Amino acid sequence: MRIVLTLALIVCGSLFSNTTANAADPTTDFIFPCNTGTYTVRYLGTFGPTETPTTGGNLTSGGGCSGEFSLDTSVTSIAYIAFWTNTTITKVIFPEGLKSIGGSAFDSTRIREVILPASLETITSSAYLYVTSVETFTTYSSTTLPDGFLADNSLRSVSIFANIESISNFAFARNIYLAQLTLPNTVISIGANAFTNTALKSITFPASLQSIGANVFLGSPVETFTTNSSMALGSFDFLKGSTLRNVQILGNVETIGSNAFDSATALSTVTLPASLKTIGSEAFKNARSLTSITIPSGLLNIEANSFDIERFTSLTYNGSRPLLRLALKPMQKLQVKRQRLLRLCKIM
Repeated sequence: MRIVLTLALIVCGSLFSNTTANAADPTTDFIFPCNTGTYTVRYLGTFGPTETPTTGGNLTSGGGCSGEFSLDTSVTSIAYIAFWTNTTITKVIFPEGLKSIGGSAFDSTRIREVILPASLETITSSAYLYVTSVETFTTYSSTTLPDGFLADNSLRSVSIFANIESISNFAFARNIYLAQLTLPNTVISIGANAFTNTALKSITFPASLQSIGANVFLGSPVETFTTNSSMALGSFDFLKGSTLRNVQILGNVETIGSNAFDSATALSTVTLPASLKTIGSEAFKNARSLTSITIPSGLLNIEANSFDIERFTSLTYNGSRPLLRLALKPMQKLQVKRQRLLRLCKIM
């Protein structure tokens, strides 16, 4: 009779064994198949031979799993070191309903793809410790990712589709193959070094962004930068890079700070917003490939040496307000091919 019951449970997708921790807190372990092996899920309470839990499962051990597999829909948490050092798994498909992933749960594995469900509420900083094989990361969860979450991995793409408000320090740092990044229009802050030393060539800031930390894209070969944010553009490392070629400021930015694009020697195209009020001193200093620019009519202040204009062929200003403190140096070298500078700018 016991053999028949066991076979029946395997056919149904789980092997049942009852273990009681103590009389006050009984638990029941179920063993589920996963490709060539099994994983163990523990539930509070006791269950009869024909009963199957539908929720509340804590996955305690998955050392026998391999390849790609899906977890049972009853799993709501993954315990400490559940898959620790399992180097044969490549992808674990989490159920919608998973709420937490414990410390070192996937420590020292060779998992290649991580997709976090919307239901996830907690993930520890060491969940993927010493993992270097992750190539694709997607999250639908709004939980904040820990510092250094997937740093030093093999990431090619990062897609954040949830209502995440902050990206932590070093979260995806030193992923030298990371070339694709999708940020949601809910991100308010990006932590220091979050994307240091990646392969990102294009960056788009969402309208929600309010602050970024130091060295966010340091060492990344950014060529195109687009911002929909109203955040002032300060002295950010990636805006000074020698690879930067195209800048589109589409948000309601009012200030471009001093030295913002200093030494962006390859920068050739800049779109300035109608909202712009101030361009700081030496903002575009040494931007040697920038030969033309259109200044918005609402601009109030251009500070000293904002541009190096020796190579300028066109500067357009169609506003009625005189440009204050215009300090384009040295003006006598400017060769205007389409319009004469003195007809475009009234200098005080």
